[in-house]
Amino acid sequence: MSFTISLLNKITNRCRLKFTKAYSTKPNHYNSLGISPKSTQNEIKTAYYKLSMIYHPDKNKDEASLQKFRNITEAYEVLGNVTTRKMYDKGLHFGSSPVSDYNSFYKPREGPRNKPPPPDGRTPIYDFDEWSKSHYGATFHRQMENRRRRHEYQHFRQKTLNDQKLERVVFFLMAMILICTVYVNRKNYDQVVMRKQSTD
Repeated sequence: MSFTISLLNKITNRCRLKFTKAYSTKPNHYNSLGISPKSTQNEIKTAYYKLSMIYHPDKNKDEASLQKFRNITEAYEVLGNVTTRKMYDKGLHFGSSPVSDYNSFYKPREGPRNKPPPPDGRTPIYDFDEWSKSHYGATFHRQMENRRRRHEYQHFRQKTLNDQKLERVVFFLMAMILICTVYVNRKNYDQVVMRKQSTD
């Protein structure tokens, strides 16, 4: 077990040394901000704001100031975050990729949203419908199922109400027919009785 740990430590140290040599041309982020490695996050923030006000591209147009501003910005991106600062202190994080010199203040943003769609009509932007299906597909399916059940219930309830109304109408008609039949029979019976009495 201890052999494995010592082997991993050696590999980590070699990789760290290799990356340190590869990035030795990069300026030290602490030196870029003019602070010590023991500075607090507030001191880092204060130093960044102070230096960025001095070397901001709106105030200085020369190339040296622009490079200094890039170094300050890159240093703050690494040291301003506690996690990336810890990685940088351990030698595992050396700022952005070599494209970090890309200056977003002077060049327009490049990305799939700013490029025109290709001739075939397919855009390089992600498909929102596919994304929503993958994230909310189960919810959509559940909502559609609930809507279908609600519609069936409403249809069943309406049919039940219509059947009840029809039963009431049929019952009312049968009652009226029965009453009329009884009334007519009663009238005929009375007439027959009166005839009998008149003949007697």
